[in-house]
Amino acid sequence: MSRNTMGASAISQSGRGSSPAAGSLHGSRMPFTSSARGTALGVAVLIALAVVAIVLHFTVDGPFGALNDWLNAAVGVASAVLATVVAVGSPDTVDRLAAPLGVGGGAVMAYGSSLVITDEAGWFQAGVVSGVGAGLVGVWLLALNRAGPGGDPPSACVARLGRLAGGIMALGLLGLPGWVSGVDDWGAAPWYVQAGMVGWLGTYALYPAWCWRVSRLR
Repeated sequence: MSRNTMGASAISQSGRGSSPAAGSLHGSRMPFTSSARGTALGVAVLIALAVVAIVLHFTVDGPFGALNDWLNAAVGVASAVLATVVAVGSPDTVDRLAAPLGVGGGAVMAYGSSLVITDEAGWFQAGVVSGVGAGLVGVWLLALNRAGPGGDPPSACVARLGRLAGGIMALGLLGLPGWVSGVDDWGAAPWYVQAGMVGWLGTYALYPAWCWRVSRLR
């Protein structure tokens, strides 16, 4: 074998050895296990059903508003499970430290939905509380998808989508004062609490898109 051939073979072997791990965002920093990918798919499906339910609620009414409330609660629980499963499969310390934000945020999302399910609050207060929970999940997404070295192009794209989703979802944290004050009317809410509701765009559109992309990583 010639020196040139040996050199090319060594470079090829080196390239294969340094390729990103399957299901990772940035190299081998944070692999998504099959359990994490399956859970992410479940979150995406639940959110899609919640969107369908809310659209049907505003178009044909019926029981779809209540169904949306239950689905939102399920999204919160599933998000908490997702944060836990990802943390268990990640070798990265920051990923594990950020997991309680996702778990706590998911729990708050479910609690917010329970307020309207049990008639303890109206839709606006429930939306504000759930939005705060989604905001915490958004901060978890920002930490999880933070920029890092390496990573194949599809995974880097997933990371950028995760940061965009997390940033918009984090706007829900603006509703925290509204949760504390118990405001339950759009007109009576301060502008920043109203602005916090924009976070739902991230929850209903970009978050499920990120979950879907994660579920397709191999």
